[in-house]
Amino acid sequence: MIELSKKDEKYWGPLSNKSYWLKRSEELDKVAKMTEKEVMKKLSALYRDAFRSIEKEVNDFMMKYAVDHKLDYATVTQMLTPIDLAEYNEKIQELHAMYRDTKSEYIKIEIERLKARSKITRLRALQDAINVELCKVTHEYQMTLEDTLIGLFSDQYTKACELMGVMAPGIPREAVIKIIEYPYAGRMYSDNIWRNKDNLVNFINQEITVGIIRGESIQKIARRLRNETKADTLRLAQSWAERLVRTEINYAMNQAHLKGYKDSGVVEKYEFLAAHDKRTSKLCRDLDGEMFELSKAVVGENYPPMHPNCRSTVVPVLEDW
Repeated sequence: MIELSKKDEKYWGPLSNKSYWLKRSEELDKVAKMTEKEVMKKLSALYRDAFRSIEKEVNDFMMKYAVDHKLDYATVTQMLTPIDLAEYNEKIQELHAMYRDTKSEYIKIEIERLKARSKITRLRALQDAINVELCKVTHEYQMTLEDTLIGLFSDQYTKACELMGVMAPGIPREAVIKIIEYPYAGRMYSDNIWRNKDNLVNFINQEITVGIIRGESIQKIARRLRNETKADTLRLAQSWAERLVRTEINYAMNQAHLKGYKDSGVVEKYEFLAAHDKRTSKLCRDLDGEMFELSKAVVGENYPPMHPNCRSTVVPVLEDW
């Protein structure tokens, strides 16, 4: 542990007191919650807009192919006519335009998937149109979270350095992105965002297909899509997003502190600090109060986040507390 000299004590003052860091961890928890709330507000609006577009796609589909107010499975699995195919290609061009603007590898993968299709049925065209709408919102989701994590990391890194009495050097955006995108749990957070998109697409498509196979009226399918399916989809989207956003905010903040403490040169150890409430996991509760060498910090083993939705943090050990 760092032994503080008399000169050091004059500078460190309350920083050498553990109670200061406990109070600061409470403030950091407030920052994390506020950041999560702001991100989720933006994402909720994005998903609501996307679902309105999806509803329109489905309604247009039902009005176009319904017979006696029902969608026959044999009818919707017919191949597209040349006119329908032209409309389909126009919709797919929206993905190409997105790729030209963003150069997103995820959008490129979606385009390659569509290129691999040999036959396009009417139902498949609808499913692909739904996928395009969710690709739009997913890209916005990814960019929103990326900008948030970069800003949060930079701010917390600067504060960690300043608290240790050193000037924080500027970190290029690309370097920050490399840190926050590190696949500490086996996958990058952006991979998880797009995987959740695929799950949402499959969920909506299944709801529509089941209604058609059952021979439900277009009114019933539309009503379910507008009510139960919409509510379930938004609930799933929000639940998955909340878990991911909360975990990545925790990761970005703790990585900023880790780098700040390392770069300061005055911290050799840290103490693991778990949240103290009924929601705290046994894993984090067992690590609470344990001290580890800074150079041996490993996310998921002795450094947070330890698991999805983790709220644990660390405090620097500056002297024998």
